[in-house]
Amino acid sequence: MKHYINSYMFTAICLTLIAFIGGFIWFINQAACNYPDTPDNIQAAIVLTGDELRIEKGIERLTKQESKNVFISGVGKGFNEDAFLKDKPCCIELGPRATNTVENVAESRQWLLDNNITSFALITSDYHMTRALYLFKAELGKDYYIYPQPVYHGQSLADKGRFRQLRLLSLEYLKYLYHIIDYEIIQQVNTP
Repeated sequence: MKHYINSYMFTAICLTLIAFIGGFIWFINQAACNYPDTPDNIQAAIVLTGDELRIEKGIERLTKQESKNVFISGVGKGFNEDAFLKDKPCCIELGPRATNTVENVAESRQWLLDNNITSFALITSDYHMTRALYLFKAELGKDYYIYPQPVYHGQSLADKGRFRQLRLLSLEYLKYLYHIIDYEIIQQVNTP
């Protein structure tokens, strides 16, 4: 009997490991995914801070009149808003409260509600897009049109070295799995 239990445990561990590795490969491919072009007539762009390239892409959408408003979430305390907004086009709002992706979603959700916006481009790094998009969809539901616009880091990410690149993607994948478990299992169990 003990032999069968050990065999089942070994099989379960192997299947879990295969699923984990397969999911990680899928996740890496998602980071390199080409999303459909974002329509020019959307109401806004939401930028999740993290690097300058994200902010530049959000401002570029505004200057090309591809978005009417830009909301930059998570700029942080001590951010010099006046210096940043100087010489920038109108319609940029800054969200200073968010310090992580979950807080970015909450801060952005409130901004969307306050401004009656239902369609927006979501701008963040390519390796961060899968998780951010999942969280936005889970929180906002089907009443919003979200158009992912990842900032591709390609060579700059590769320049960090294979180990750092793998570490970054692994951490992002683990966070993604955590949110899936949290939203799909824990919150469903706790919902009356």
